[in-house]
Amino acid sequence: MQLNVYRFDYVRSTEKWLEILLLIVTFLSCSGVVENAELKLHFSAVALLLGWFELLMLSGRLPLLSVQMAMLRTVSMIFLRFIAGYVTLLIAFAFSFYILFKGSSKQHKAEMFANPPVSLLKTIVMFAGEFDVSTLSFDTLPYTSHLIFLLFVVLVSIILLNLLNGLAVSDTKEIRKDAETLSLAARAKLISRIERLVNALPRFMKPAVEIKKEIFVIYPNRKNRIGSAAVRTLL
Repeated sequence: MQLNVYRFDYVRSTEKWLEILLLIVTFLSCSGVVENAELKLHFSAVALLLGWFELLMLSGRLPLLSVQMAMLRTVSMIFLRFIAGYVTLLIAFAFSFYILFKGSSKQHKAEMFANPPVSLLKTIVMFAGEFDVSTLSFDTLPYTSHLIFLLFVVLVSIILLNLLNGLAVSDTKEIRKDAETLSLAARAKLISRIERLVNALPRFMKPAVEIKKEIFVIYPNRKNRIGSAAVRTLL
């Protein structure tokens, strides 16, 4: 029904694809199609995460939460766009740490740089500021490991991370300036979606609402007066 109403907007919407993926993963986790218990747990974890993401996106349509959702969306896109240009830097340090600390750095009996993918994951965590230097073994390849690790701290954890934080803060200030506009835009979009969906319903399912058309001329830079009855009509 939504595909019939929204047509191309439905296919282009990221939220709709998220809903479809949520339905598929939920079906796989709750039905008997998948018999492996461990695999079901994987699907359940993904379904739970996607469900709360869907709730977050739905709540972002409300005018009260539209500004917060716009901030999250903007900062996320800025981070992904800029980190795409520096991903080669993270991969370079991940491979270097894999060579330097392979088989020597362990945390809770788990090897931190066991293979390149795990090394890349650990490097991303270190990029956020979680170094845990006490578990790193600098004695295996001294001086070189010290130099590369210090270069990582200065270049990635200090310069790059602060650069991304500065970009996020500057864009967040711009969003706060347009907070009222974003709230009104979210309200208009929500009303438009509901109207399109209601108009597509069969006649017997449509609510009996009497539509009145009234025109209000509002002049800029003048004192405009609207009566109480007109205000109630607008509300």
